[in-house]
Amino acid sequence: MRDPCARRFKAIVADDEDIILRNIARKLAAVDERFAVAGTASNGREALDLVDSLYPELLVTDLRMPVMDGLELIAAVAKYHPYVKVLIVSGHEDFEYARRAIACGVKSYLLKPVKEGELREALAGIGDELEEDEGVVDGRLCRGEGRPGDEDAVAEIERFIKGHFRSEVDLETLARALGLSPSRMCKLFRKHRDETPVRYLNALRMNEAKRLLSQLRDLDIKAVGELVGYPDQFYFSRTFKRATGMSPSEFRASREA
Repeated sequence: MRDPCARRFKAIVADDEDIILRNIARKLAAVDERFAVAGTASNGREALDLVDSLYPELLVTDLRMPVMDGLELIAAVAKYHPYVKVLIVSGHEDFEYARRAIACGVKSYLLKPVKEGELREALAGIGDELEEDEGVVDGRLCRGEGRPGDEDAVAEIERFIKGHFRSEVDLETLARALGLSPSRMCKLFRKHRDETPVRYLNALRMNEAKRLLSQLRDLDIKAVGELVGYPDQFYFSRTFKRATGMSPSEFRASREA
């Protein structure tokens, strides 16, 4: 029997076919009670807006959708919401789509029509990972022979920040490990990602802070700040207000309205 006090994981479901969308959303909670559908979307843009505002732990999405397709959606979610697990449900058994999805970190790829047993198995694995708090990842750098190429270095910087954004991030040490100067590392990251490493780090922290403030209402502001890398509560509050226009408490209150 499920613990009635246990927190349920939020899920967003995206598909441009309304009947299929409703069917997947219905099956989701039926096969694994740990998940609750927080919202549905008929295209990738709507789904991304829901992720930005609802901070789910799971995104279930089709690949071929209007406005923004599934691969664009997955890439955007992977960049700014790395804690979100992605489950693809597609009617297309296309190797290239699958390859690109796997490159974005997708682990589960189900074909339509979705079989209940396959969905249950996929959700079981995702739910177990979430319960183990997979967000605190192993931050060891992958070091190969010689100096990495520019794109490899940028990808390594991004992986490192994703794995450490909840704690102190020493970008100078990271730069040295990659054989780069801190200034060179920043220029390289900006060239390939259109933002500095620090700005990317802050974006991850603010998105996680908003998720914690929205979902874990018993968690005090100081604890939220500590969980996203700001041990000084006043500095966290100033940084959060500068980023969102609201203090953490005001933001939390706005989510209760």
